[in-house]
Amino acid sequence: GTGYAFYGTNNGSSGGAADLRINNVNNNSNALTVQTMGLEGAGYFEVNNASSNGEAVYAKTNGTSSAGYFYTTGTGNAGYFQIQNASNSSNALTGVTAGTGSAFLANHTGSSGNIAIFQSGGVNKARIDKNGKGYFNGGTQASGADVAEAFAVEGERSGYEPGDVLVIFTGSDRTVARCQTPYSKLVVGVYATKPGVLLTERDVTLSLDDLVPMGVVGVIPTKVSAENGPIHRGDLLVTSSTPGHAMRGDDAKMTMGTVIGKALEDFTASGTGVIRVLVNVR
Repeated sequence: GTGYAFYGTNNGSSGGAADLRINNVNNNSNALTVQTMGLEGAGYFEVNNASSNGEAVYAKTNGTSSAGYFYTTGTGNAGYFQIQNASNSSNALTGVTAGTGSAFLANHTGSSGNIAIFQSGGVNKARIDKNGKGYFNGGTQASGADVAEAFAVEGERSGYEPGDVLVIFTGSDRTVARCQTPYSKLVVGVYATKPGVLLTERDVTLSLDDLVPMGVVGVIPTKVSAENGPIHRGDLLVTSSTPGHAMRGDDAKMTMGTVIGKALEDFTASGTGVIRVLVNVR
């Protein structure tokens, strides 16, 4: 017919319009199945009371499967979320988890296409392709201040800390160590405190806990020594004999490959300390 297969209404001050439940724990059927062969949706849920703070649809499970599962064998979306109120500042989709898994997982199993596309006003602004490469029309901005590369270190990683001046370790490939001698041409960077970009040869799913983030360019808090005199803003810095520390370089002794970068702060105290340095090894 043209009417409803099931219709429930409640004009009272409390209670639901329908209550469907299965009380037998061994029952493997659905409490509710909605299906249509027609041209409209199989289900429609709406809250018409503007003062209501309840959900139009609430799904919950205590089992091991999903609270909600959406799929399509047609050509439309499996799920579609939209806010039509221009004054609404809420999220169209929010993912929250108190567990150890991901709050959101996007899995592309097709032969081509993108994992995700992000638009503003219907215009593509960012996308992540099927290979995991990101494209951003407006550029990127990170809270860190340098570009770093993940490197293995000579000895125990726990013996290194942010600010250490690092040199190439000649005893094994792709390994660094704290500097030990002044004016070393093996200097390559500084143990980064908070890199804005961290590069690695490893897969995105693998841990980097055994490596150190070595900043190769950018502003990095760096350990310095006063063994060659006070450091002033703009001074060129080189490795020192104090392990892991930089010092002010003398023009007559600096050669190609010894300069770590330029001091952005003064260091006029005796002994050692930490200042910000614009690292750019040359």
